[in-house]
Amino acid sequence: MAASAIIAVLEKLLTLHQDLYDIAKRKTIIIKYGELEALNQVMKDENKIIVAIQLAEKEREKAILLLSKGDPVRGTPSTILECLDWIDEKSDQEKIVELRSMLLDTIEVLKDINNLNQQLLEQSMQFVRLNLDLFSPESNLDNYSKTANEESETIRSFFDSKA
Repeated sequence: MAASAIIAVLEKLLTLHQDLYDIAKRKTIIIKYGELEALNQVMKDENKIIVAIQLAEKEREKAILLLSKGDPVRGTPSTILECLDWIDEKSDQEKIVELRSMLLDTIEVLKDINNLNQQLLEQSMQFVRLNLDLFSPESNLDNYSKTANEESETIRSFFDSKA
């Protein structure tokens, strides 16, 4: 029973991470085209999935505790691979290993696309800063201007002419 709970939670986590990957791909396109409204909506959707992943992680922890039943001799397993020792069915063990592998692969691909999105956002910010610098007037160079304490010098011309 506990093995099926772990399998169900791993399947849920895999689905949620795949959904997060799909959103990250959409986000890449949105960033490329600079659509802020769409980016805000995608980020809201992304946050909903992140909350669901956090809840699924808590479910996974509960399923692991249920599996170990607080065995004082072996302790509570902390990773999915440690849970395999507690599961008798070979088919359940294989399913858990397969789901774990798929989840790790999905997370790795998700990290890559998130890094790409981060780089695209940084480039967009550099472009915005460059455009702002081009359109903003040059500021006075304060280091080379007279201070309030200095007296103004009289302007002399090269020719002393009296007319």
